Amino acid sequence: MSNARSLTLLCAALSLLTACSTSPKPDPDLDIALASPALNPAETFRPATPNSAIRLKEGRYPNLFSPDSYAVWVNEDVIALKRAQAVEAGEEVDAQMDVTLALVDANYIVFECHVESAFPDSSIAYDMVGLRNVDVYLETPGGSRVRPIQRILGGTASDEPVDALTKFGRTNILVFAKRDILIRQPAIMPNAEGVRLVLAGFNSAFYFEWTAAPVIVPEGENPESWRSRPSEMYQAGKVHFSELYQRLRVLAHMFD
Repeated sequence: MSNARSLTLLCAALSLLTACSTSPKPDPDLDIALASPALNPAETFRPATPNSAIRLKEGRYPNLFSPDSYAVWVNEDVIALKRAQAVEAGEEVDAQMDVTLALVDANYIVFECHVESAFPDSSIAYDMVGLRNVDVYLETPGGSRVRPIQRILGGTASDEPVDALTKFGRTNILVFAKRDILIRQPAIMPNAEGVRLVLAGFNSAFYFEWTAAPVIVPEGENPESWRSRPSEMYQAGKVHFSELYQRLRVLAHMFD
């Protein structure tokens, strides 16, 4: 009788241990973000251009990231560009893809970080492009720091020889809630002069910066002038429409 009771207790303990090891841990920040209503356009900060080159903020190792690194603010204009490119290439674009990406754009701030590193210590270079041990946050003009609610890392890092070094590259997606999860206000105020996306690690800090789009476009100036620059359009369209959908669709399912 005692042995049977001990066996029962052991099985119960093993079942509990298995459940604890396989069940995903809830993300309270994400839950709060999902409970917040989406921002309307008047509450949304709009960058003058979606593309931004990496810059050194401070630190001992200015060569941790390669100067070719850049980030793209994936807003509705960039999504529209990617979609147009997909249609022109003859790719199938269904309604679910449009709905999903529109839902994501309404609720999240999304960045594509195309980062490269040829740091002399190749193990550190590999870690940098995977944002390992790297603090990531948005920095507003008022000094507030907003942390991402999701890091969607790219697949295996690319690598290529550069002289005697190896340059690694990776495209990571960073997702921020548009509304501050604590005070329920916009994470970036619509009247902000600009915002920085900061990557800090190994006693060094780098940033991508976006200035605000003008409220009134000067006469004769194209409000979408970035589209006339082939290099910026290439950067904005490097991650294809279907790939963006595949990597972000899990966010839209949070609202099901």
